Amino acid sequence: SWWLSRRSYTDMIVAAGGNILFVANNDDKSVVDDLMSRANGLLIPGGADIDPSRYGKDTDPAAGVTTNKYQDDLDFYLLQYARTHNLPILGICRGMQVINVAFGGTLHQDINSIVKDNLHVSSKYPSNEESKWTDVELDPSSYVYSVIGENSIRYTCAHHQAIKDVAEGFKVVGKASDEIIEVIEKVDGNNWIVGIQGHPEATKEGRLAVDLLVKDFVLNCGNP
Repeated sequence: SWWLSRRSYTDMIVAAGGNILFVANNDDKSVVDDLMSRANGLLIPGGADIDPSRYGKDTDPAAGVTTNKYQDDLDFYLLQYARTHNLPILGICRGMQVINVAFGGTLHQDINSIVKDNLHVSSKYPSNEESKWTDVELDPSSYVYSVIGENSIRYTCAHHQAIKDVAEGFKVVGKASDEIIEVIEKVDGNNWIVGIQGHPEATKEGRLAVDLLVKDFVLNCGNP
């Protein structure tokens, strides 16, 4: 449920030493700006599909695309705010896709057309013993690898879309066995931007590796 999802994100950030400030959509963007002025970083969570028009494509009628204009408007506005103010950005599931699209990348509207055995859809939230698991191989030269210190991570996923063309300036640093892009990063002197396609906040078992990345995000936000 939406409430359970929100609680899971909150628990994950609080466990990493951070505090949560929820920002809802508002036609008066000065209200949004005021809330964001109190934030040290931006976490973009999961949610509906991104409107394909945002990456210059028509909606594929066979792809089962379900969009939410209000969520699109808010997420892309918040991301632009975070970019302008050089805030650390962590995107989870849809959040990673928002990052990619906002920086000029594109998406596969339905990965079922390009993978044989879909490992990326779990019917259980949070995960349990019946959940499907996605194993992700990490690039050993990546920033994410330097934080986690392991060659691979494991989590559950709940997505039917994925990155197609990666945005300029971003590095693909994690892929599943079926070549679906699972982790991207843009980390340098001016940016701490990481996207994870899975749902670490919903993964109950074996999440220590991803927890290290979340803790690094919180540390870069400057939270005590």
